[in-house]
Amino acid sequence: LGGTSGGYAYYGWVNNTNTLLSGGSIGAVMKAGTVYTDAPQDKAVVYFTPTVNTTVYLRVYSLSGTLTAYAPSTSSNYSSSWANITQIGSSAFVSPWTLSGTNIYNTSGNVGIGTSSPSESALLDISSTSKGILIPRMTASQKNAISSPTTGLLIFQTDAPTDFYYYNGSSWISLTEPNWTSAGTIQSVGWNATTTAPTIGTTTVNDYSYKQIGSKTWRCQLTFSAGSNSIGANNGSGDYLFTLPNNLEFNTSLAGQNAITDNVGSSNWTWPGLWLSSSSGSITNLSQGGHLFVVPYSKTQFRLIHAGIAGVGYVIPYASGYYGVGSNMSWRVTFTFQSL
Repeated sequence: LGGTSGGYAYYGWVNNTNTLLSGGSIGAVMKAGTVYTDAPQDKAVVYFTPTVNTTVYLRVYSLSGTLTAYAPSTSSNYSSSWANITQIGSSAFVSPWTLSGTNIYNTSGNVGIGTSSPSESALLDISSTSKGILIPRMTASQKNAISSPTTGLLIFQTDAPTDFYYYNGSSWISLTEPNWTSAGTIQSVGWNATTTAPTIGTTTVNDYSYKQIGSKTWRCQLTFSAGSNSIGANNGSGDYLFTLPNNLEFNTSLAGQNAITDNVGSSNWTWPGLWLSSSSGSITNLSQGGHLFVVPYSKTQFRLIHAGIAGVGYVIPYASGYYGVGSNMSWRVTFTFQSL
C-alpha cells in the first residue's frame, strides 16, 4: 500500500480472473498517514470447493480514501507474513463433497471404496475380498424407537427374532420371513388368564408378529424372554389366555380348530388331537425345557400347551415360575390358522 493520508484497503479471495470467490468474507486494512493498523478490521475467509483444479489468490480489490495499492509479486500471493492459504487435500484431488451444517453430500458422481473404477450403475461400489459391510445393529426396541423411518431403511436386529429388517412405509419387514407385521408386545395384543391376568415385568424380548399367507390363512409368532431379574412380574392365576392380533378370529367350525375350554386338571382327552397341527414352539427355564403347542380357547383367544416340563399341561403361573413371566423364562411359538 502507498499514499500519505487515511483510507481503507479491502481485500478478499479471488480466482485467476480476479473474481471474488462466492461465500468469502471481506477483510479491511486501515492506513492513517504513514501509520498502518496491523490488525485487520475483519478477516477474509473462504471455503472454496472448485470443480476443477484451481489456484486462488488473496488480493486487494477495492480502495477508499487516497490509498494506492501496488500489485504484489507472484511469490507474495502466498506469503504467510500477510496471508494464510491452506489447501485441504491433494492438488490432484478435487473434492466433490459439500458440507451443509452437520451433513455432507455428493451429487456429482459415483463413489468407490476399495476400487478405482466404481460401477456406472452404482452410486456406491464397495469392493473387497477379505472384508464386509456392517449395517447398523440394534435391538427391537431401538428399531421401533426410530422416529419417522424412511421407506427402504435397513437395519440388523440383534435380539429375537434376529434378522435384517427393512421399513416398507408402514411397518418393519423381516428379510428372512417377509411380510411379518409386528403387532407390538404380547400383552398389548392381549395376554390374560382364566382367573387373574399376569403382570409383565422386565423383559429382554417381547414381540407379537403376524402375516397373511393366503386369502384366509394367517401365521402368528409370539416371542418372550425375561432375563435373570424380571422386576415387577406377577404371575397371576389360572391358565394363560392369548389374543389373536388385528381383530382376527379362528374359524372354529373347521376340523382341528375347535375351541377347547376344558379344565386341564380334569380333562381326559387326547392332547395331540386337539392342538393346532401347524403350531410349534419351545419353552425354557434355566436348564429345563419343553415344547409348546396352540389350542384355540374361543374365536379370538387361545391357550398354550407345554410338553416336557413336569409332564403335560397348559402354560400356567406355577409358583416356581417355570411357566410364568418371572426371571429366566423364555418361550417362542409359531402357528398357522384359518380365519373367518
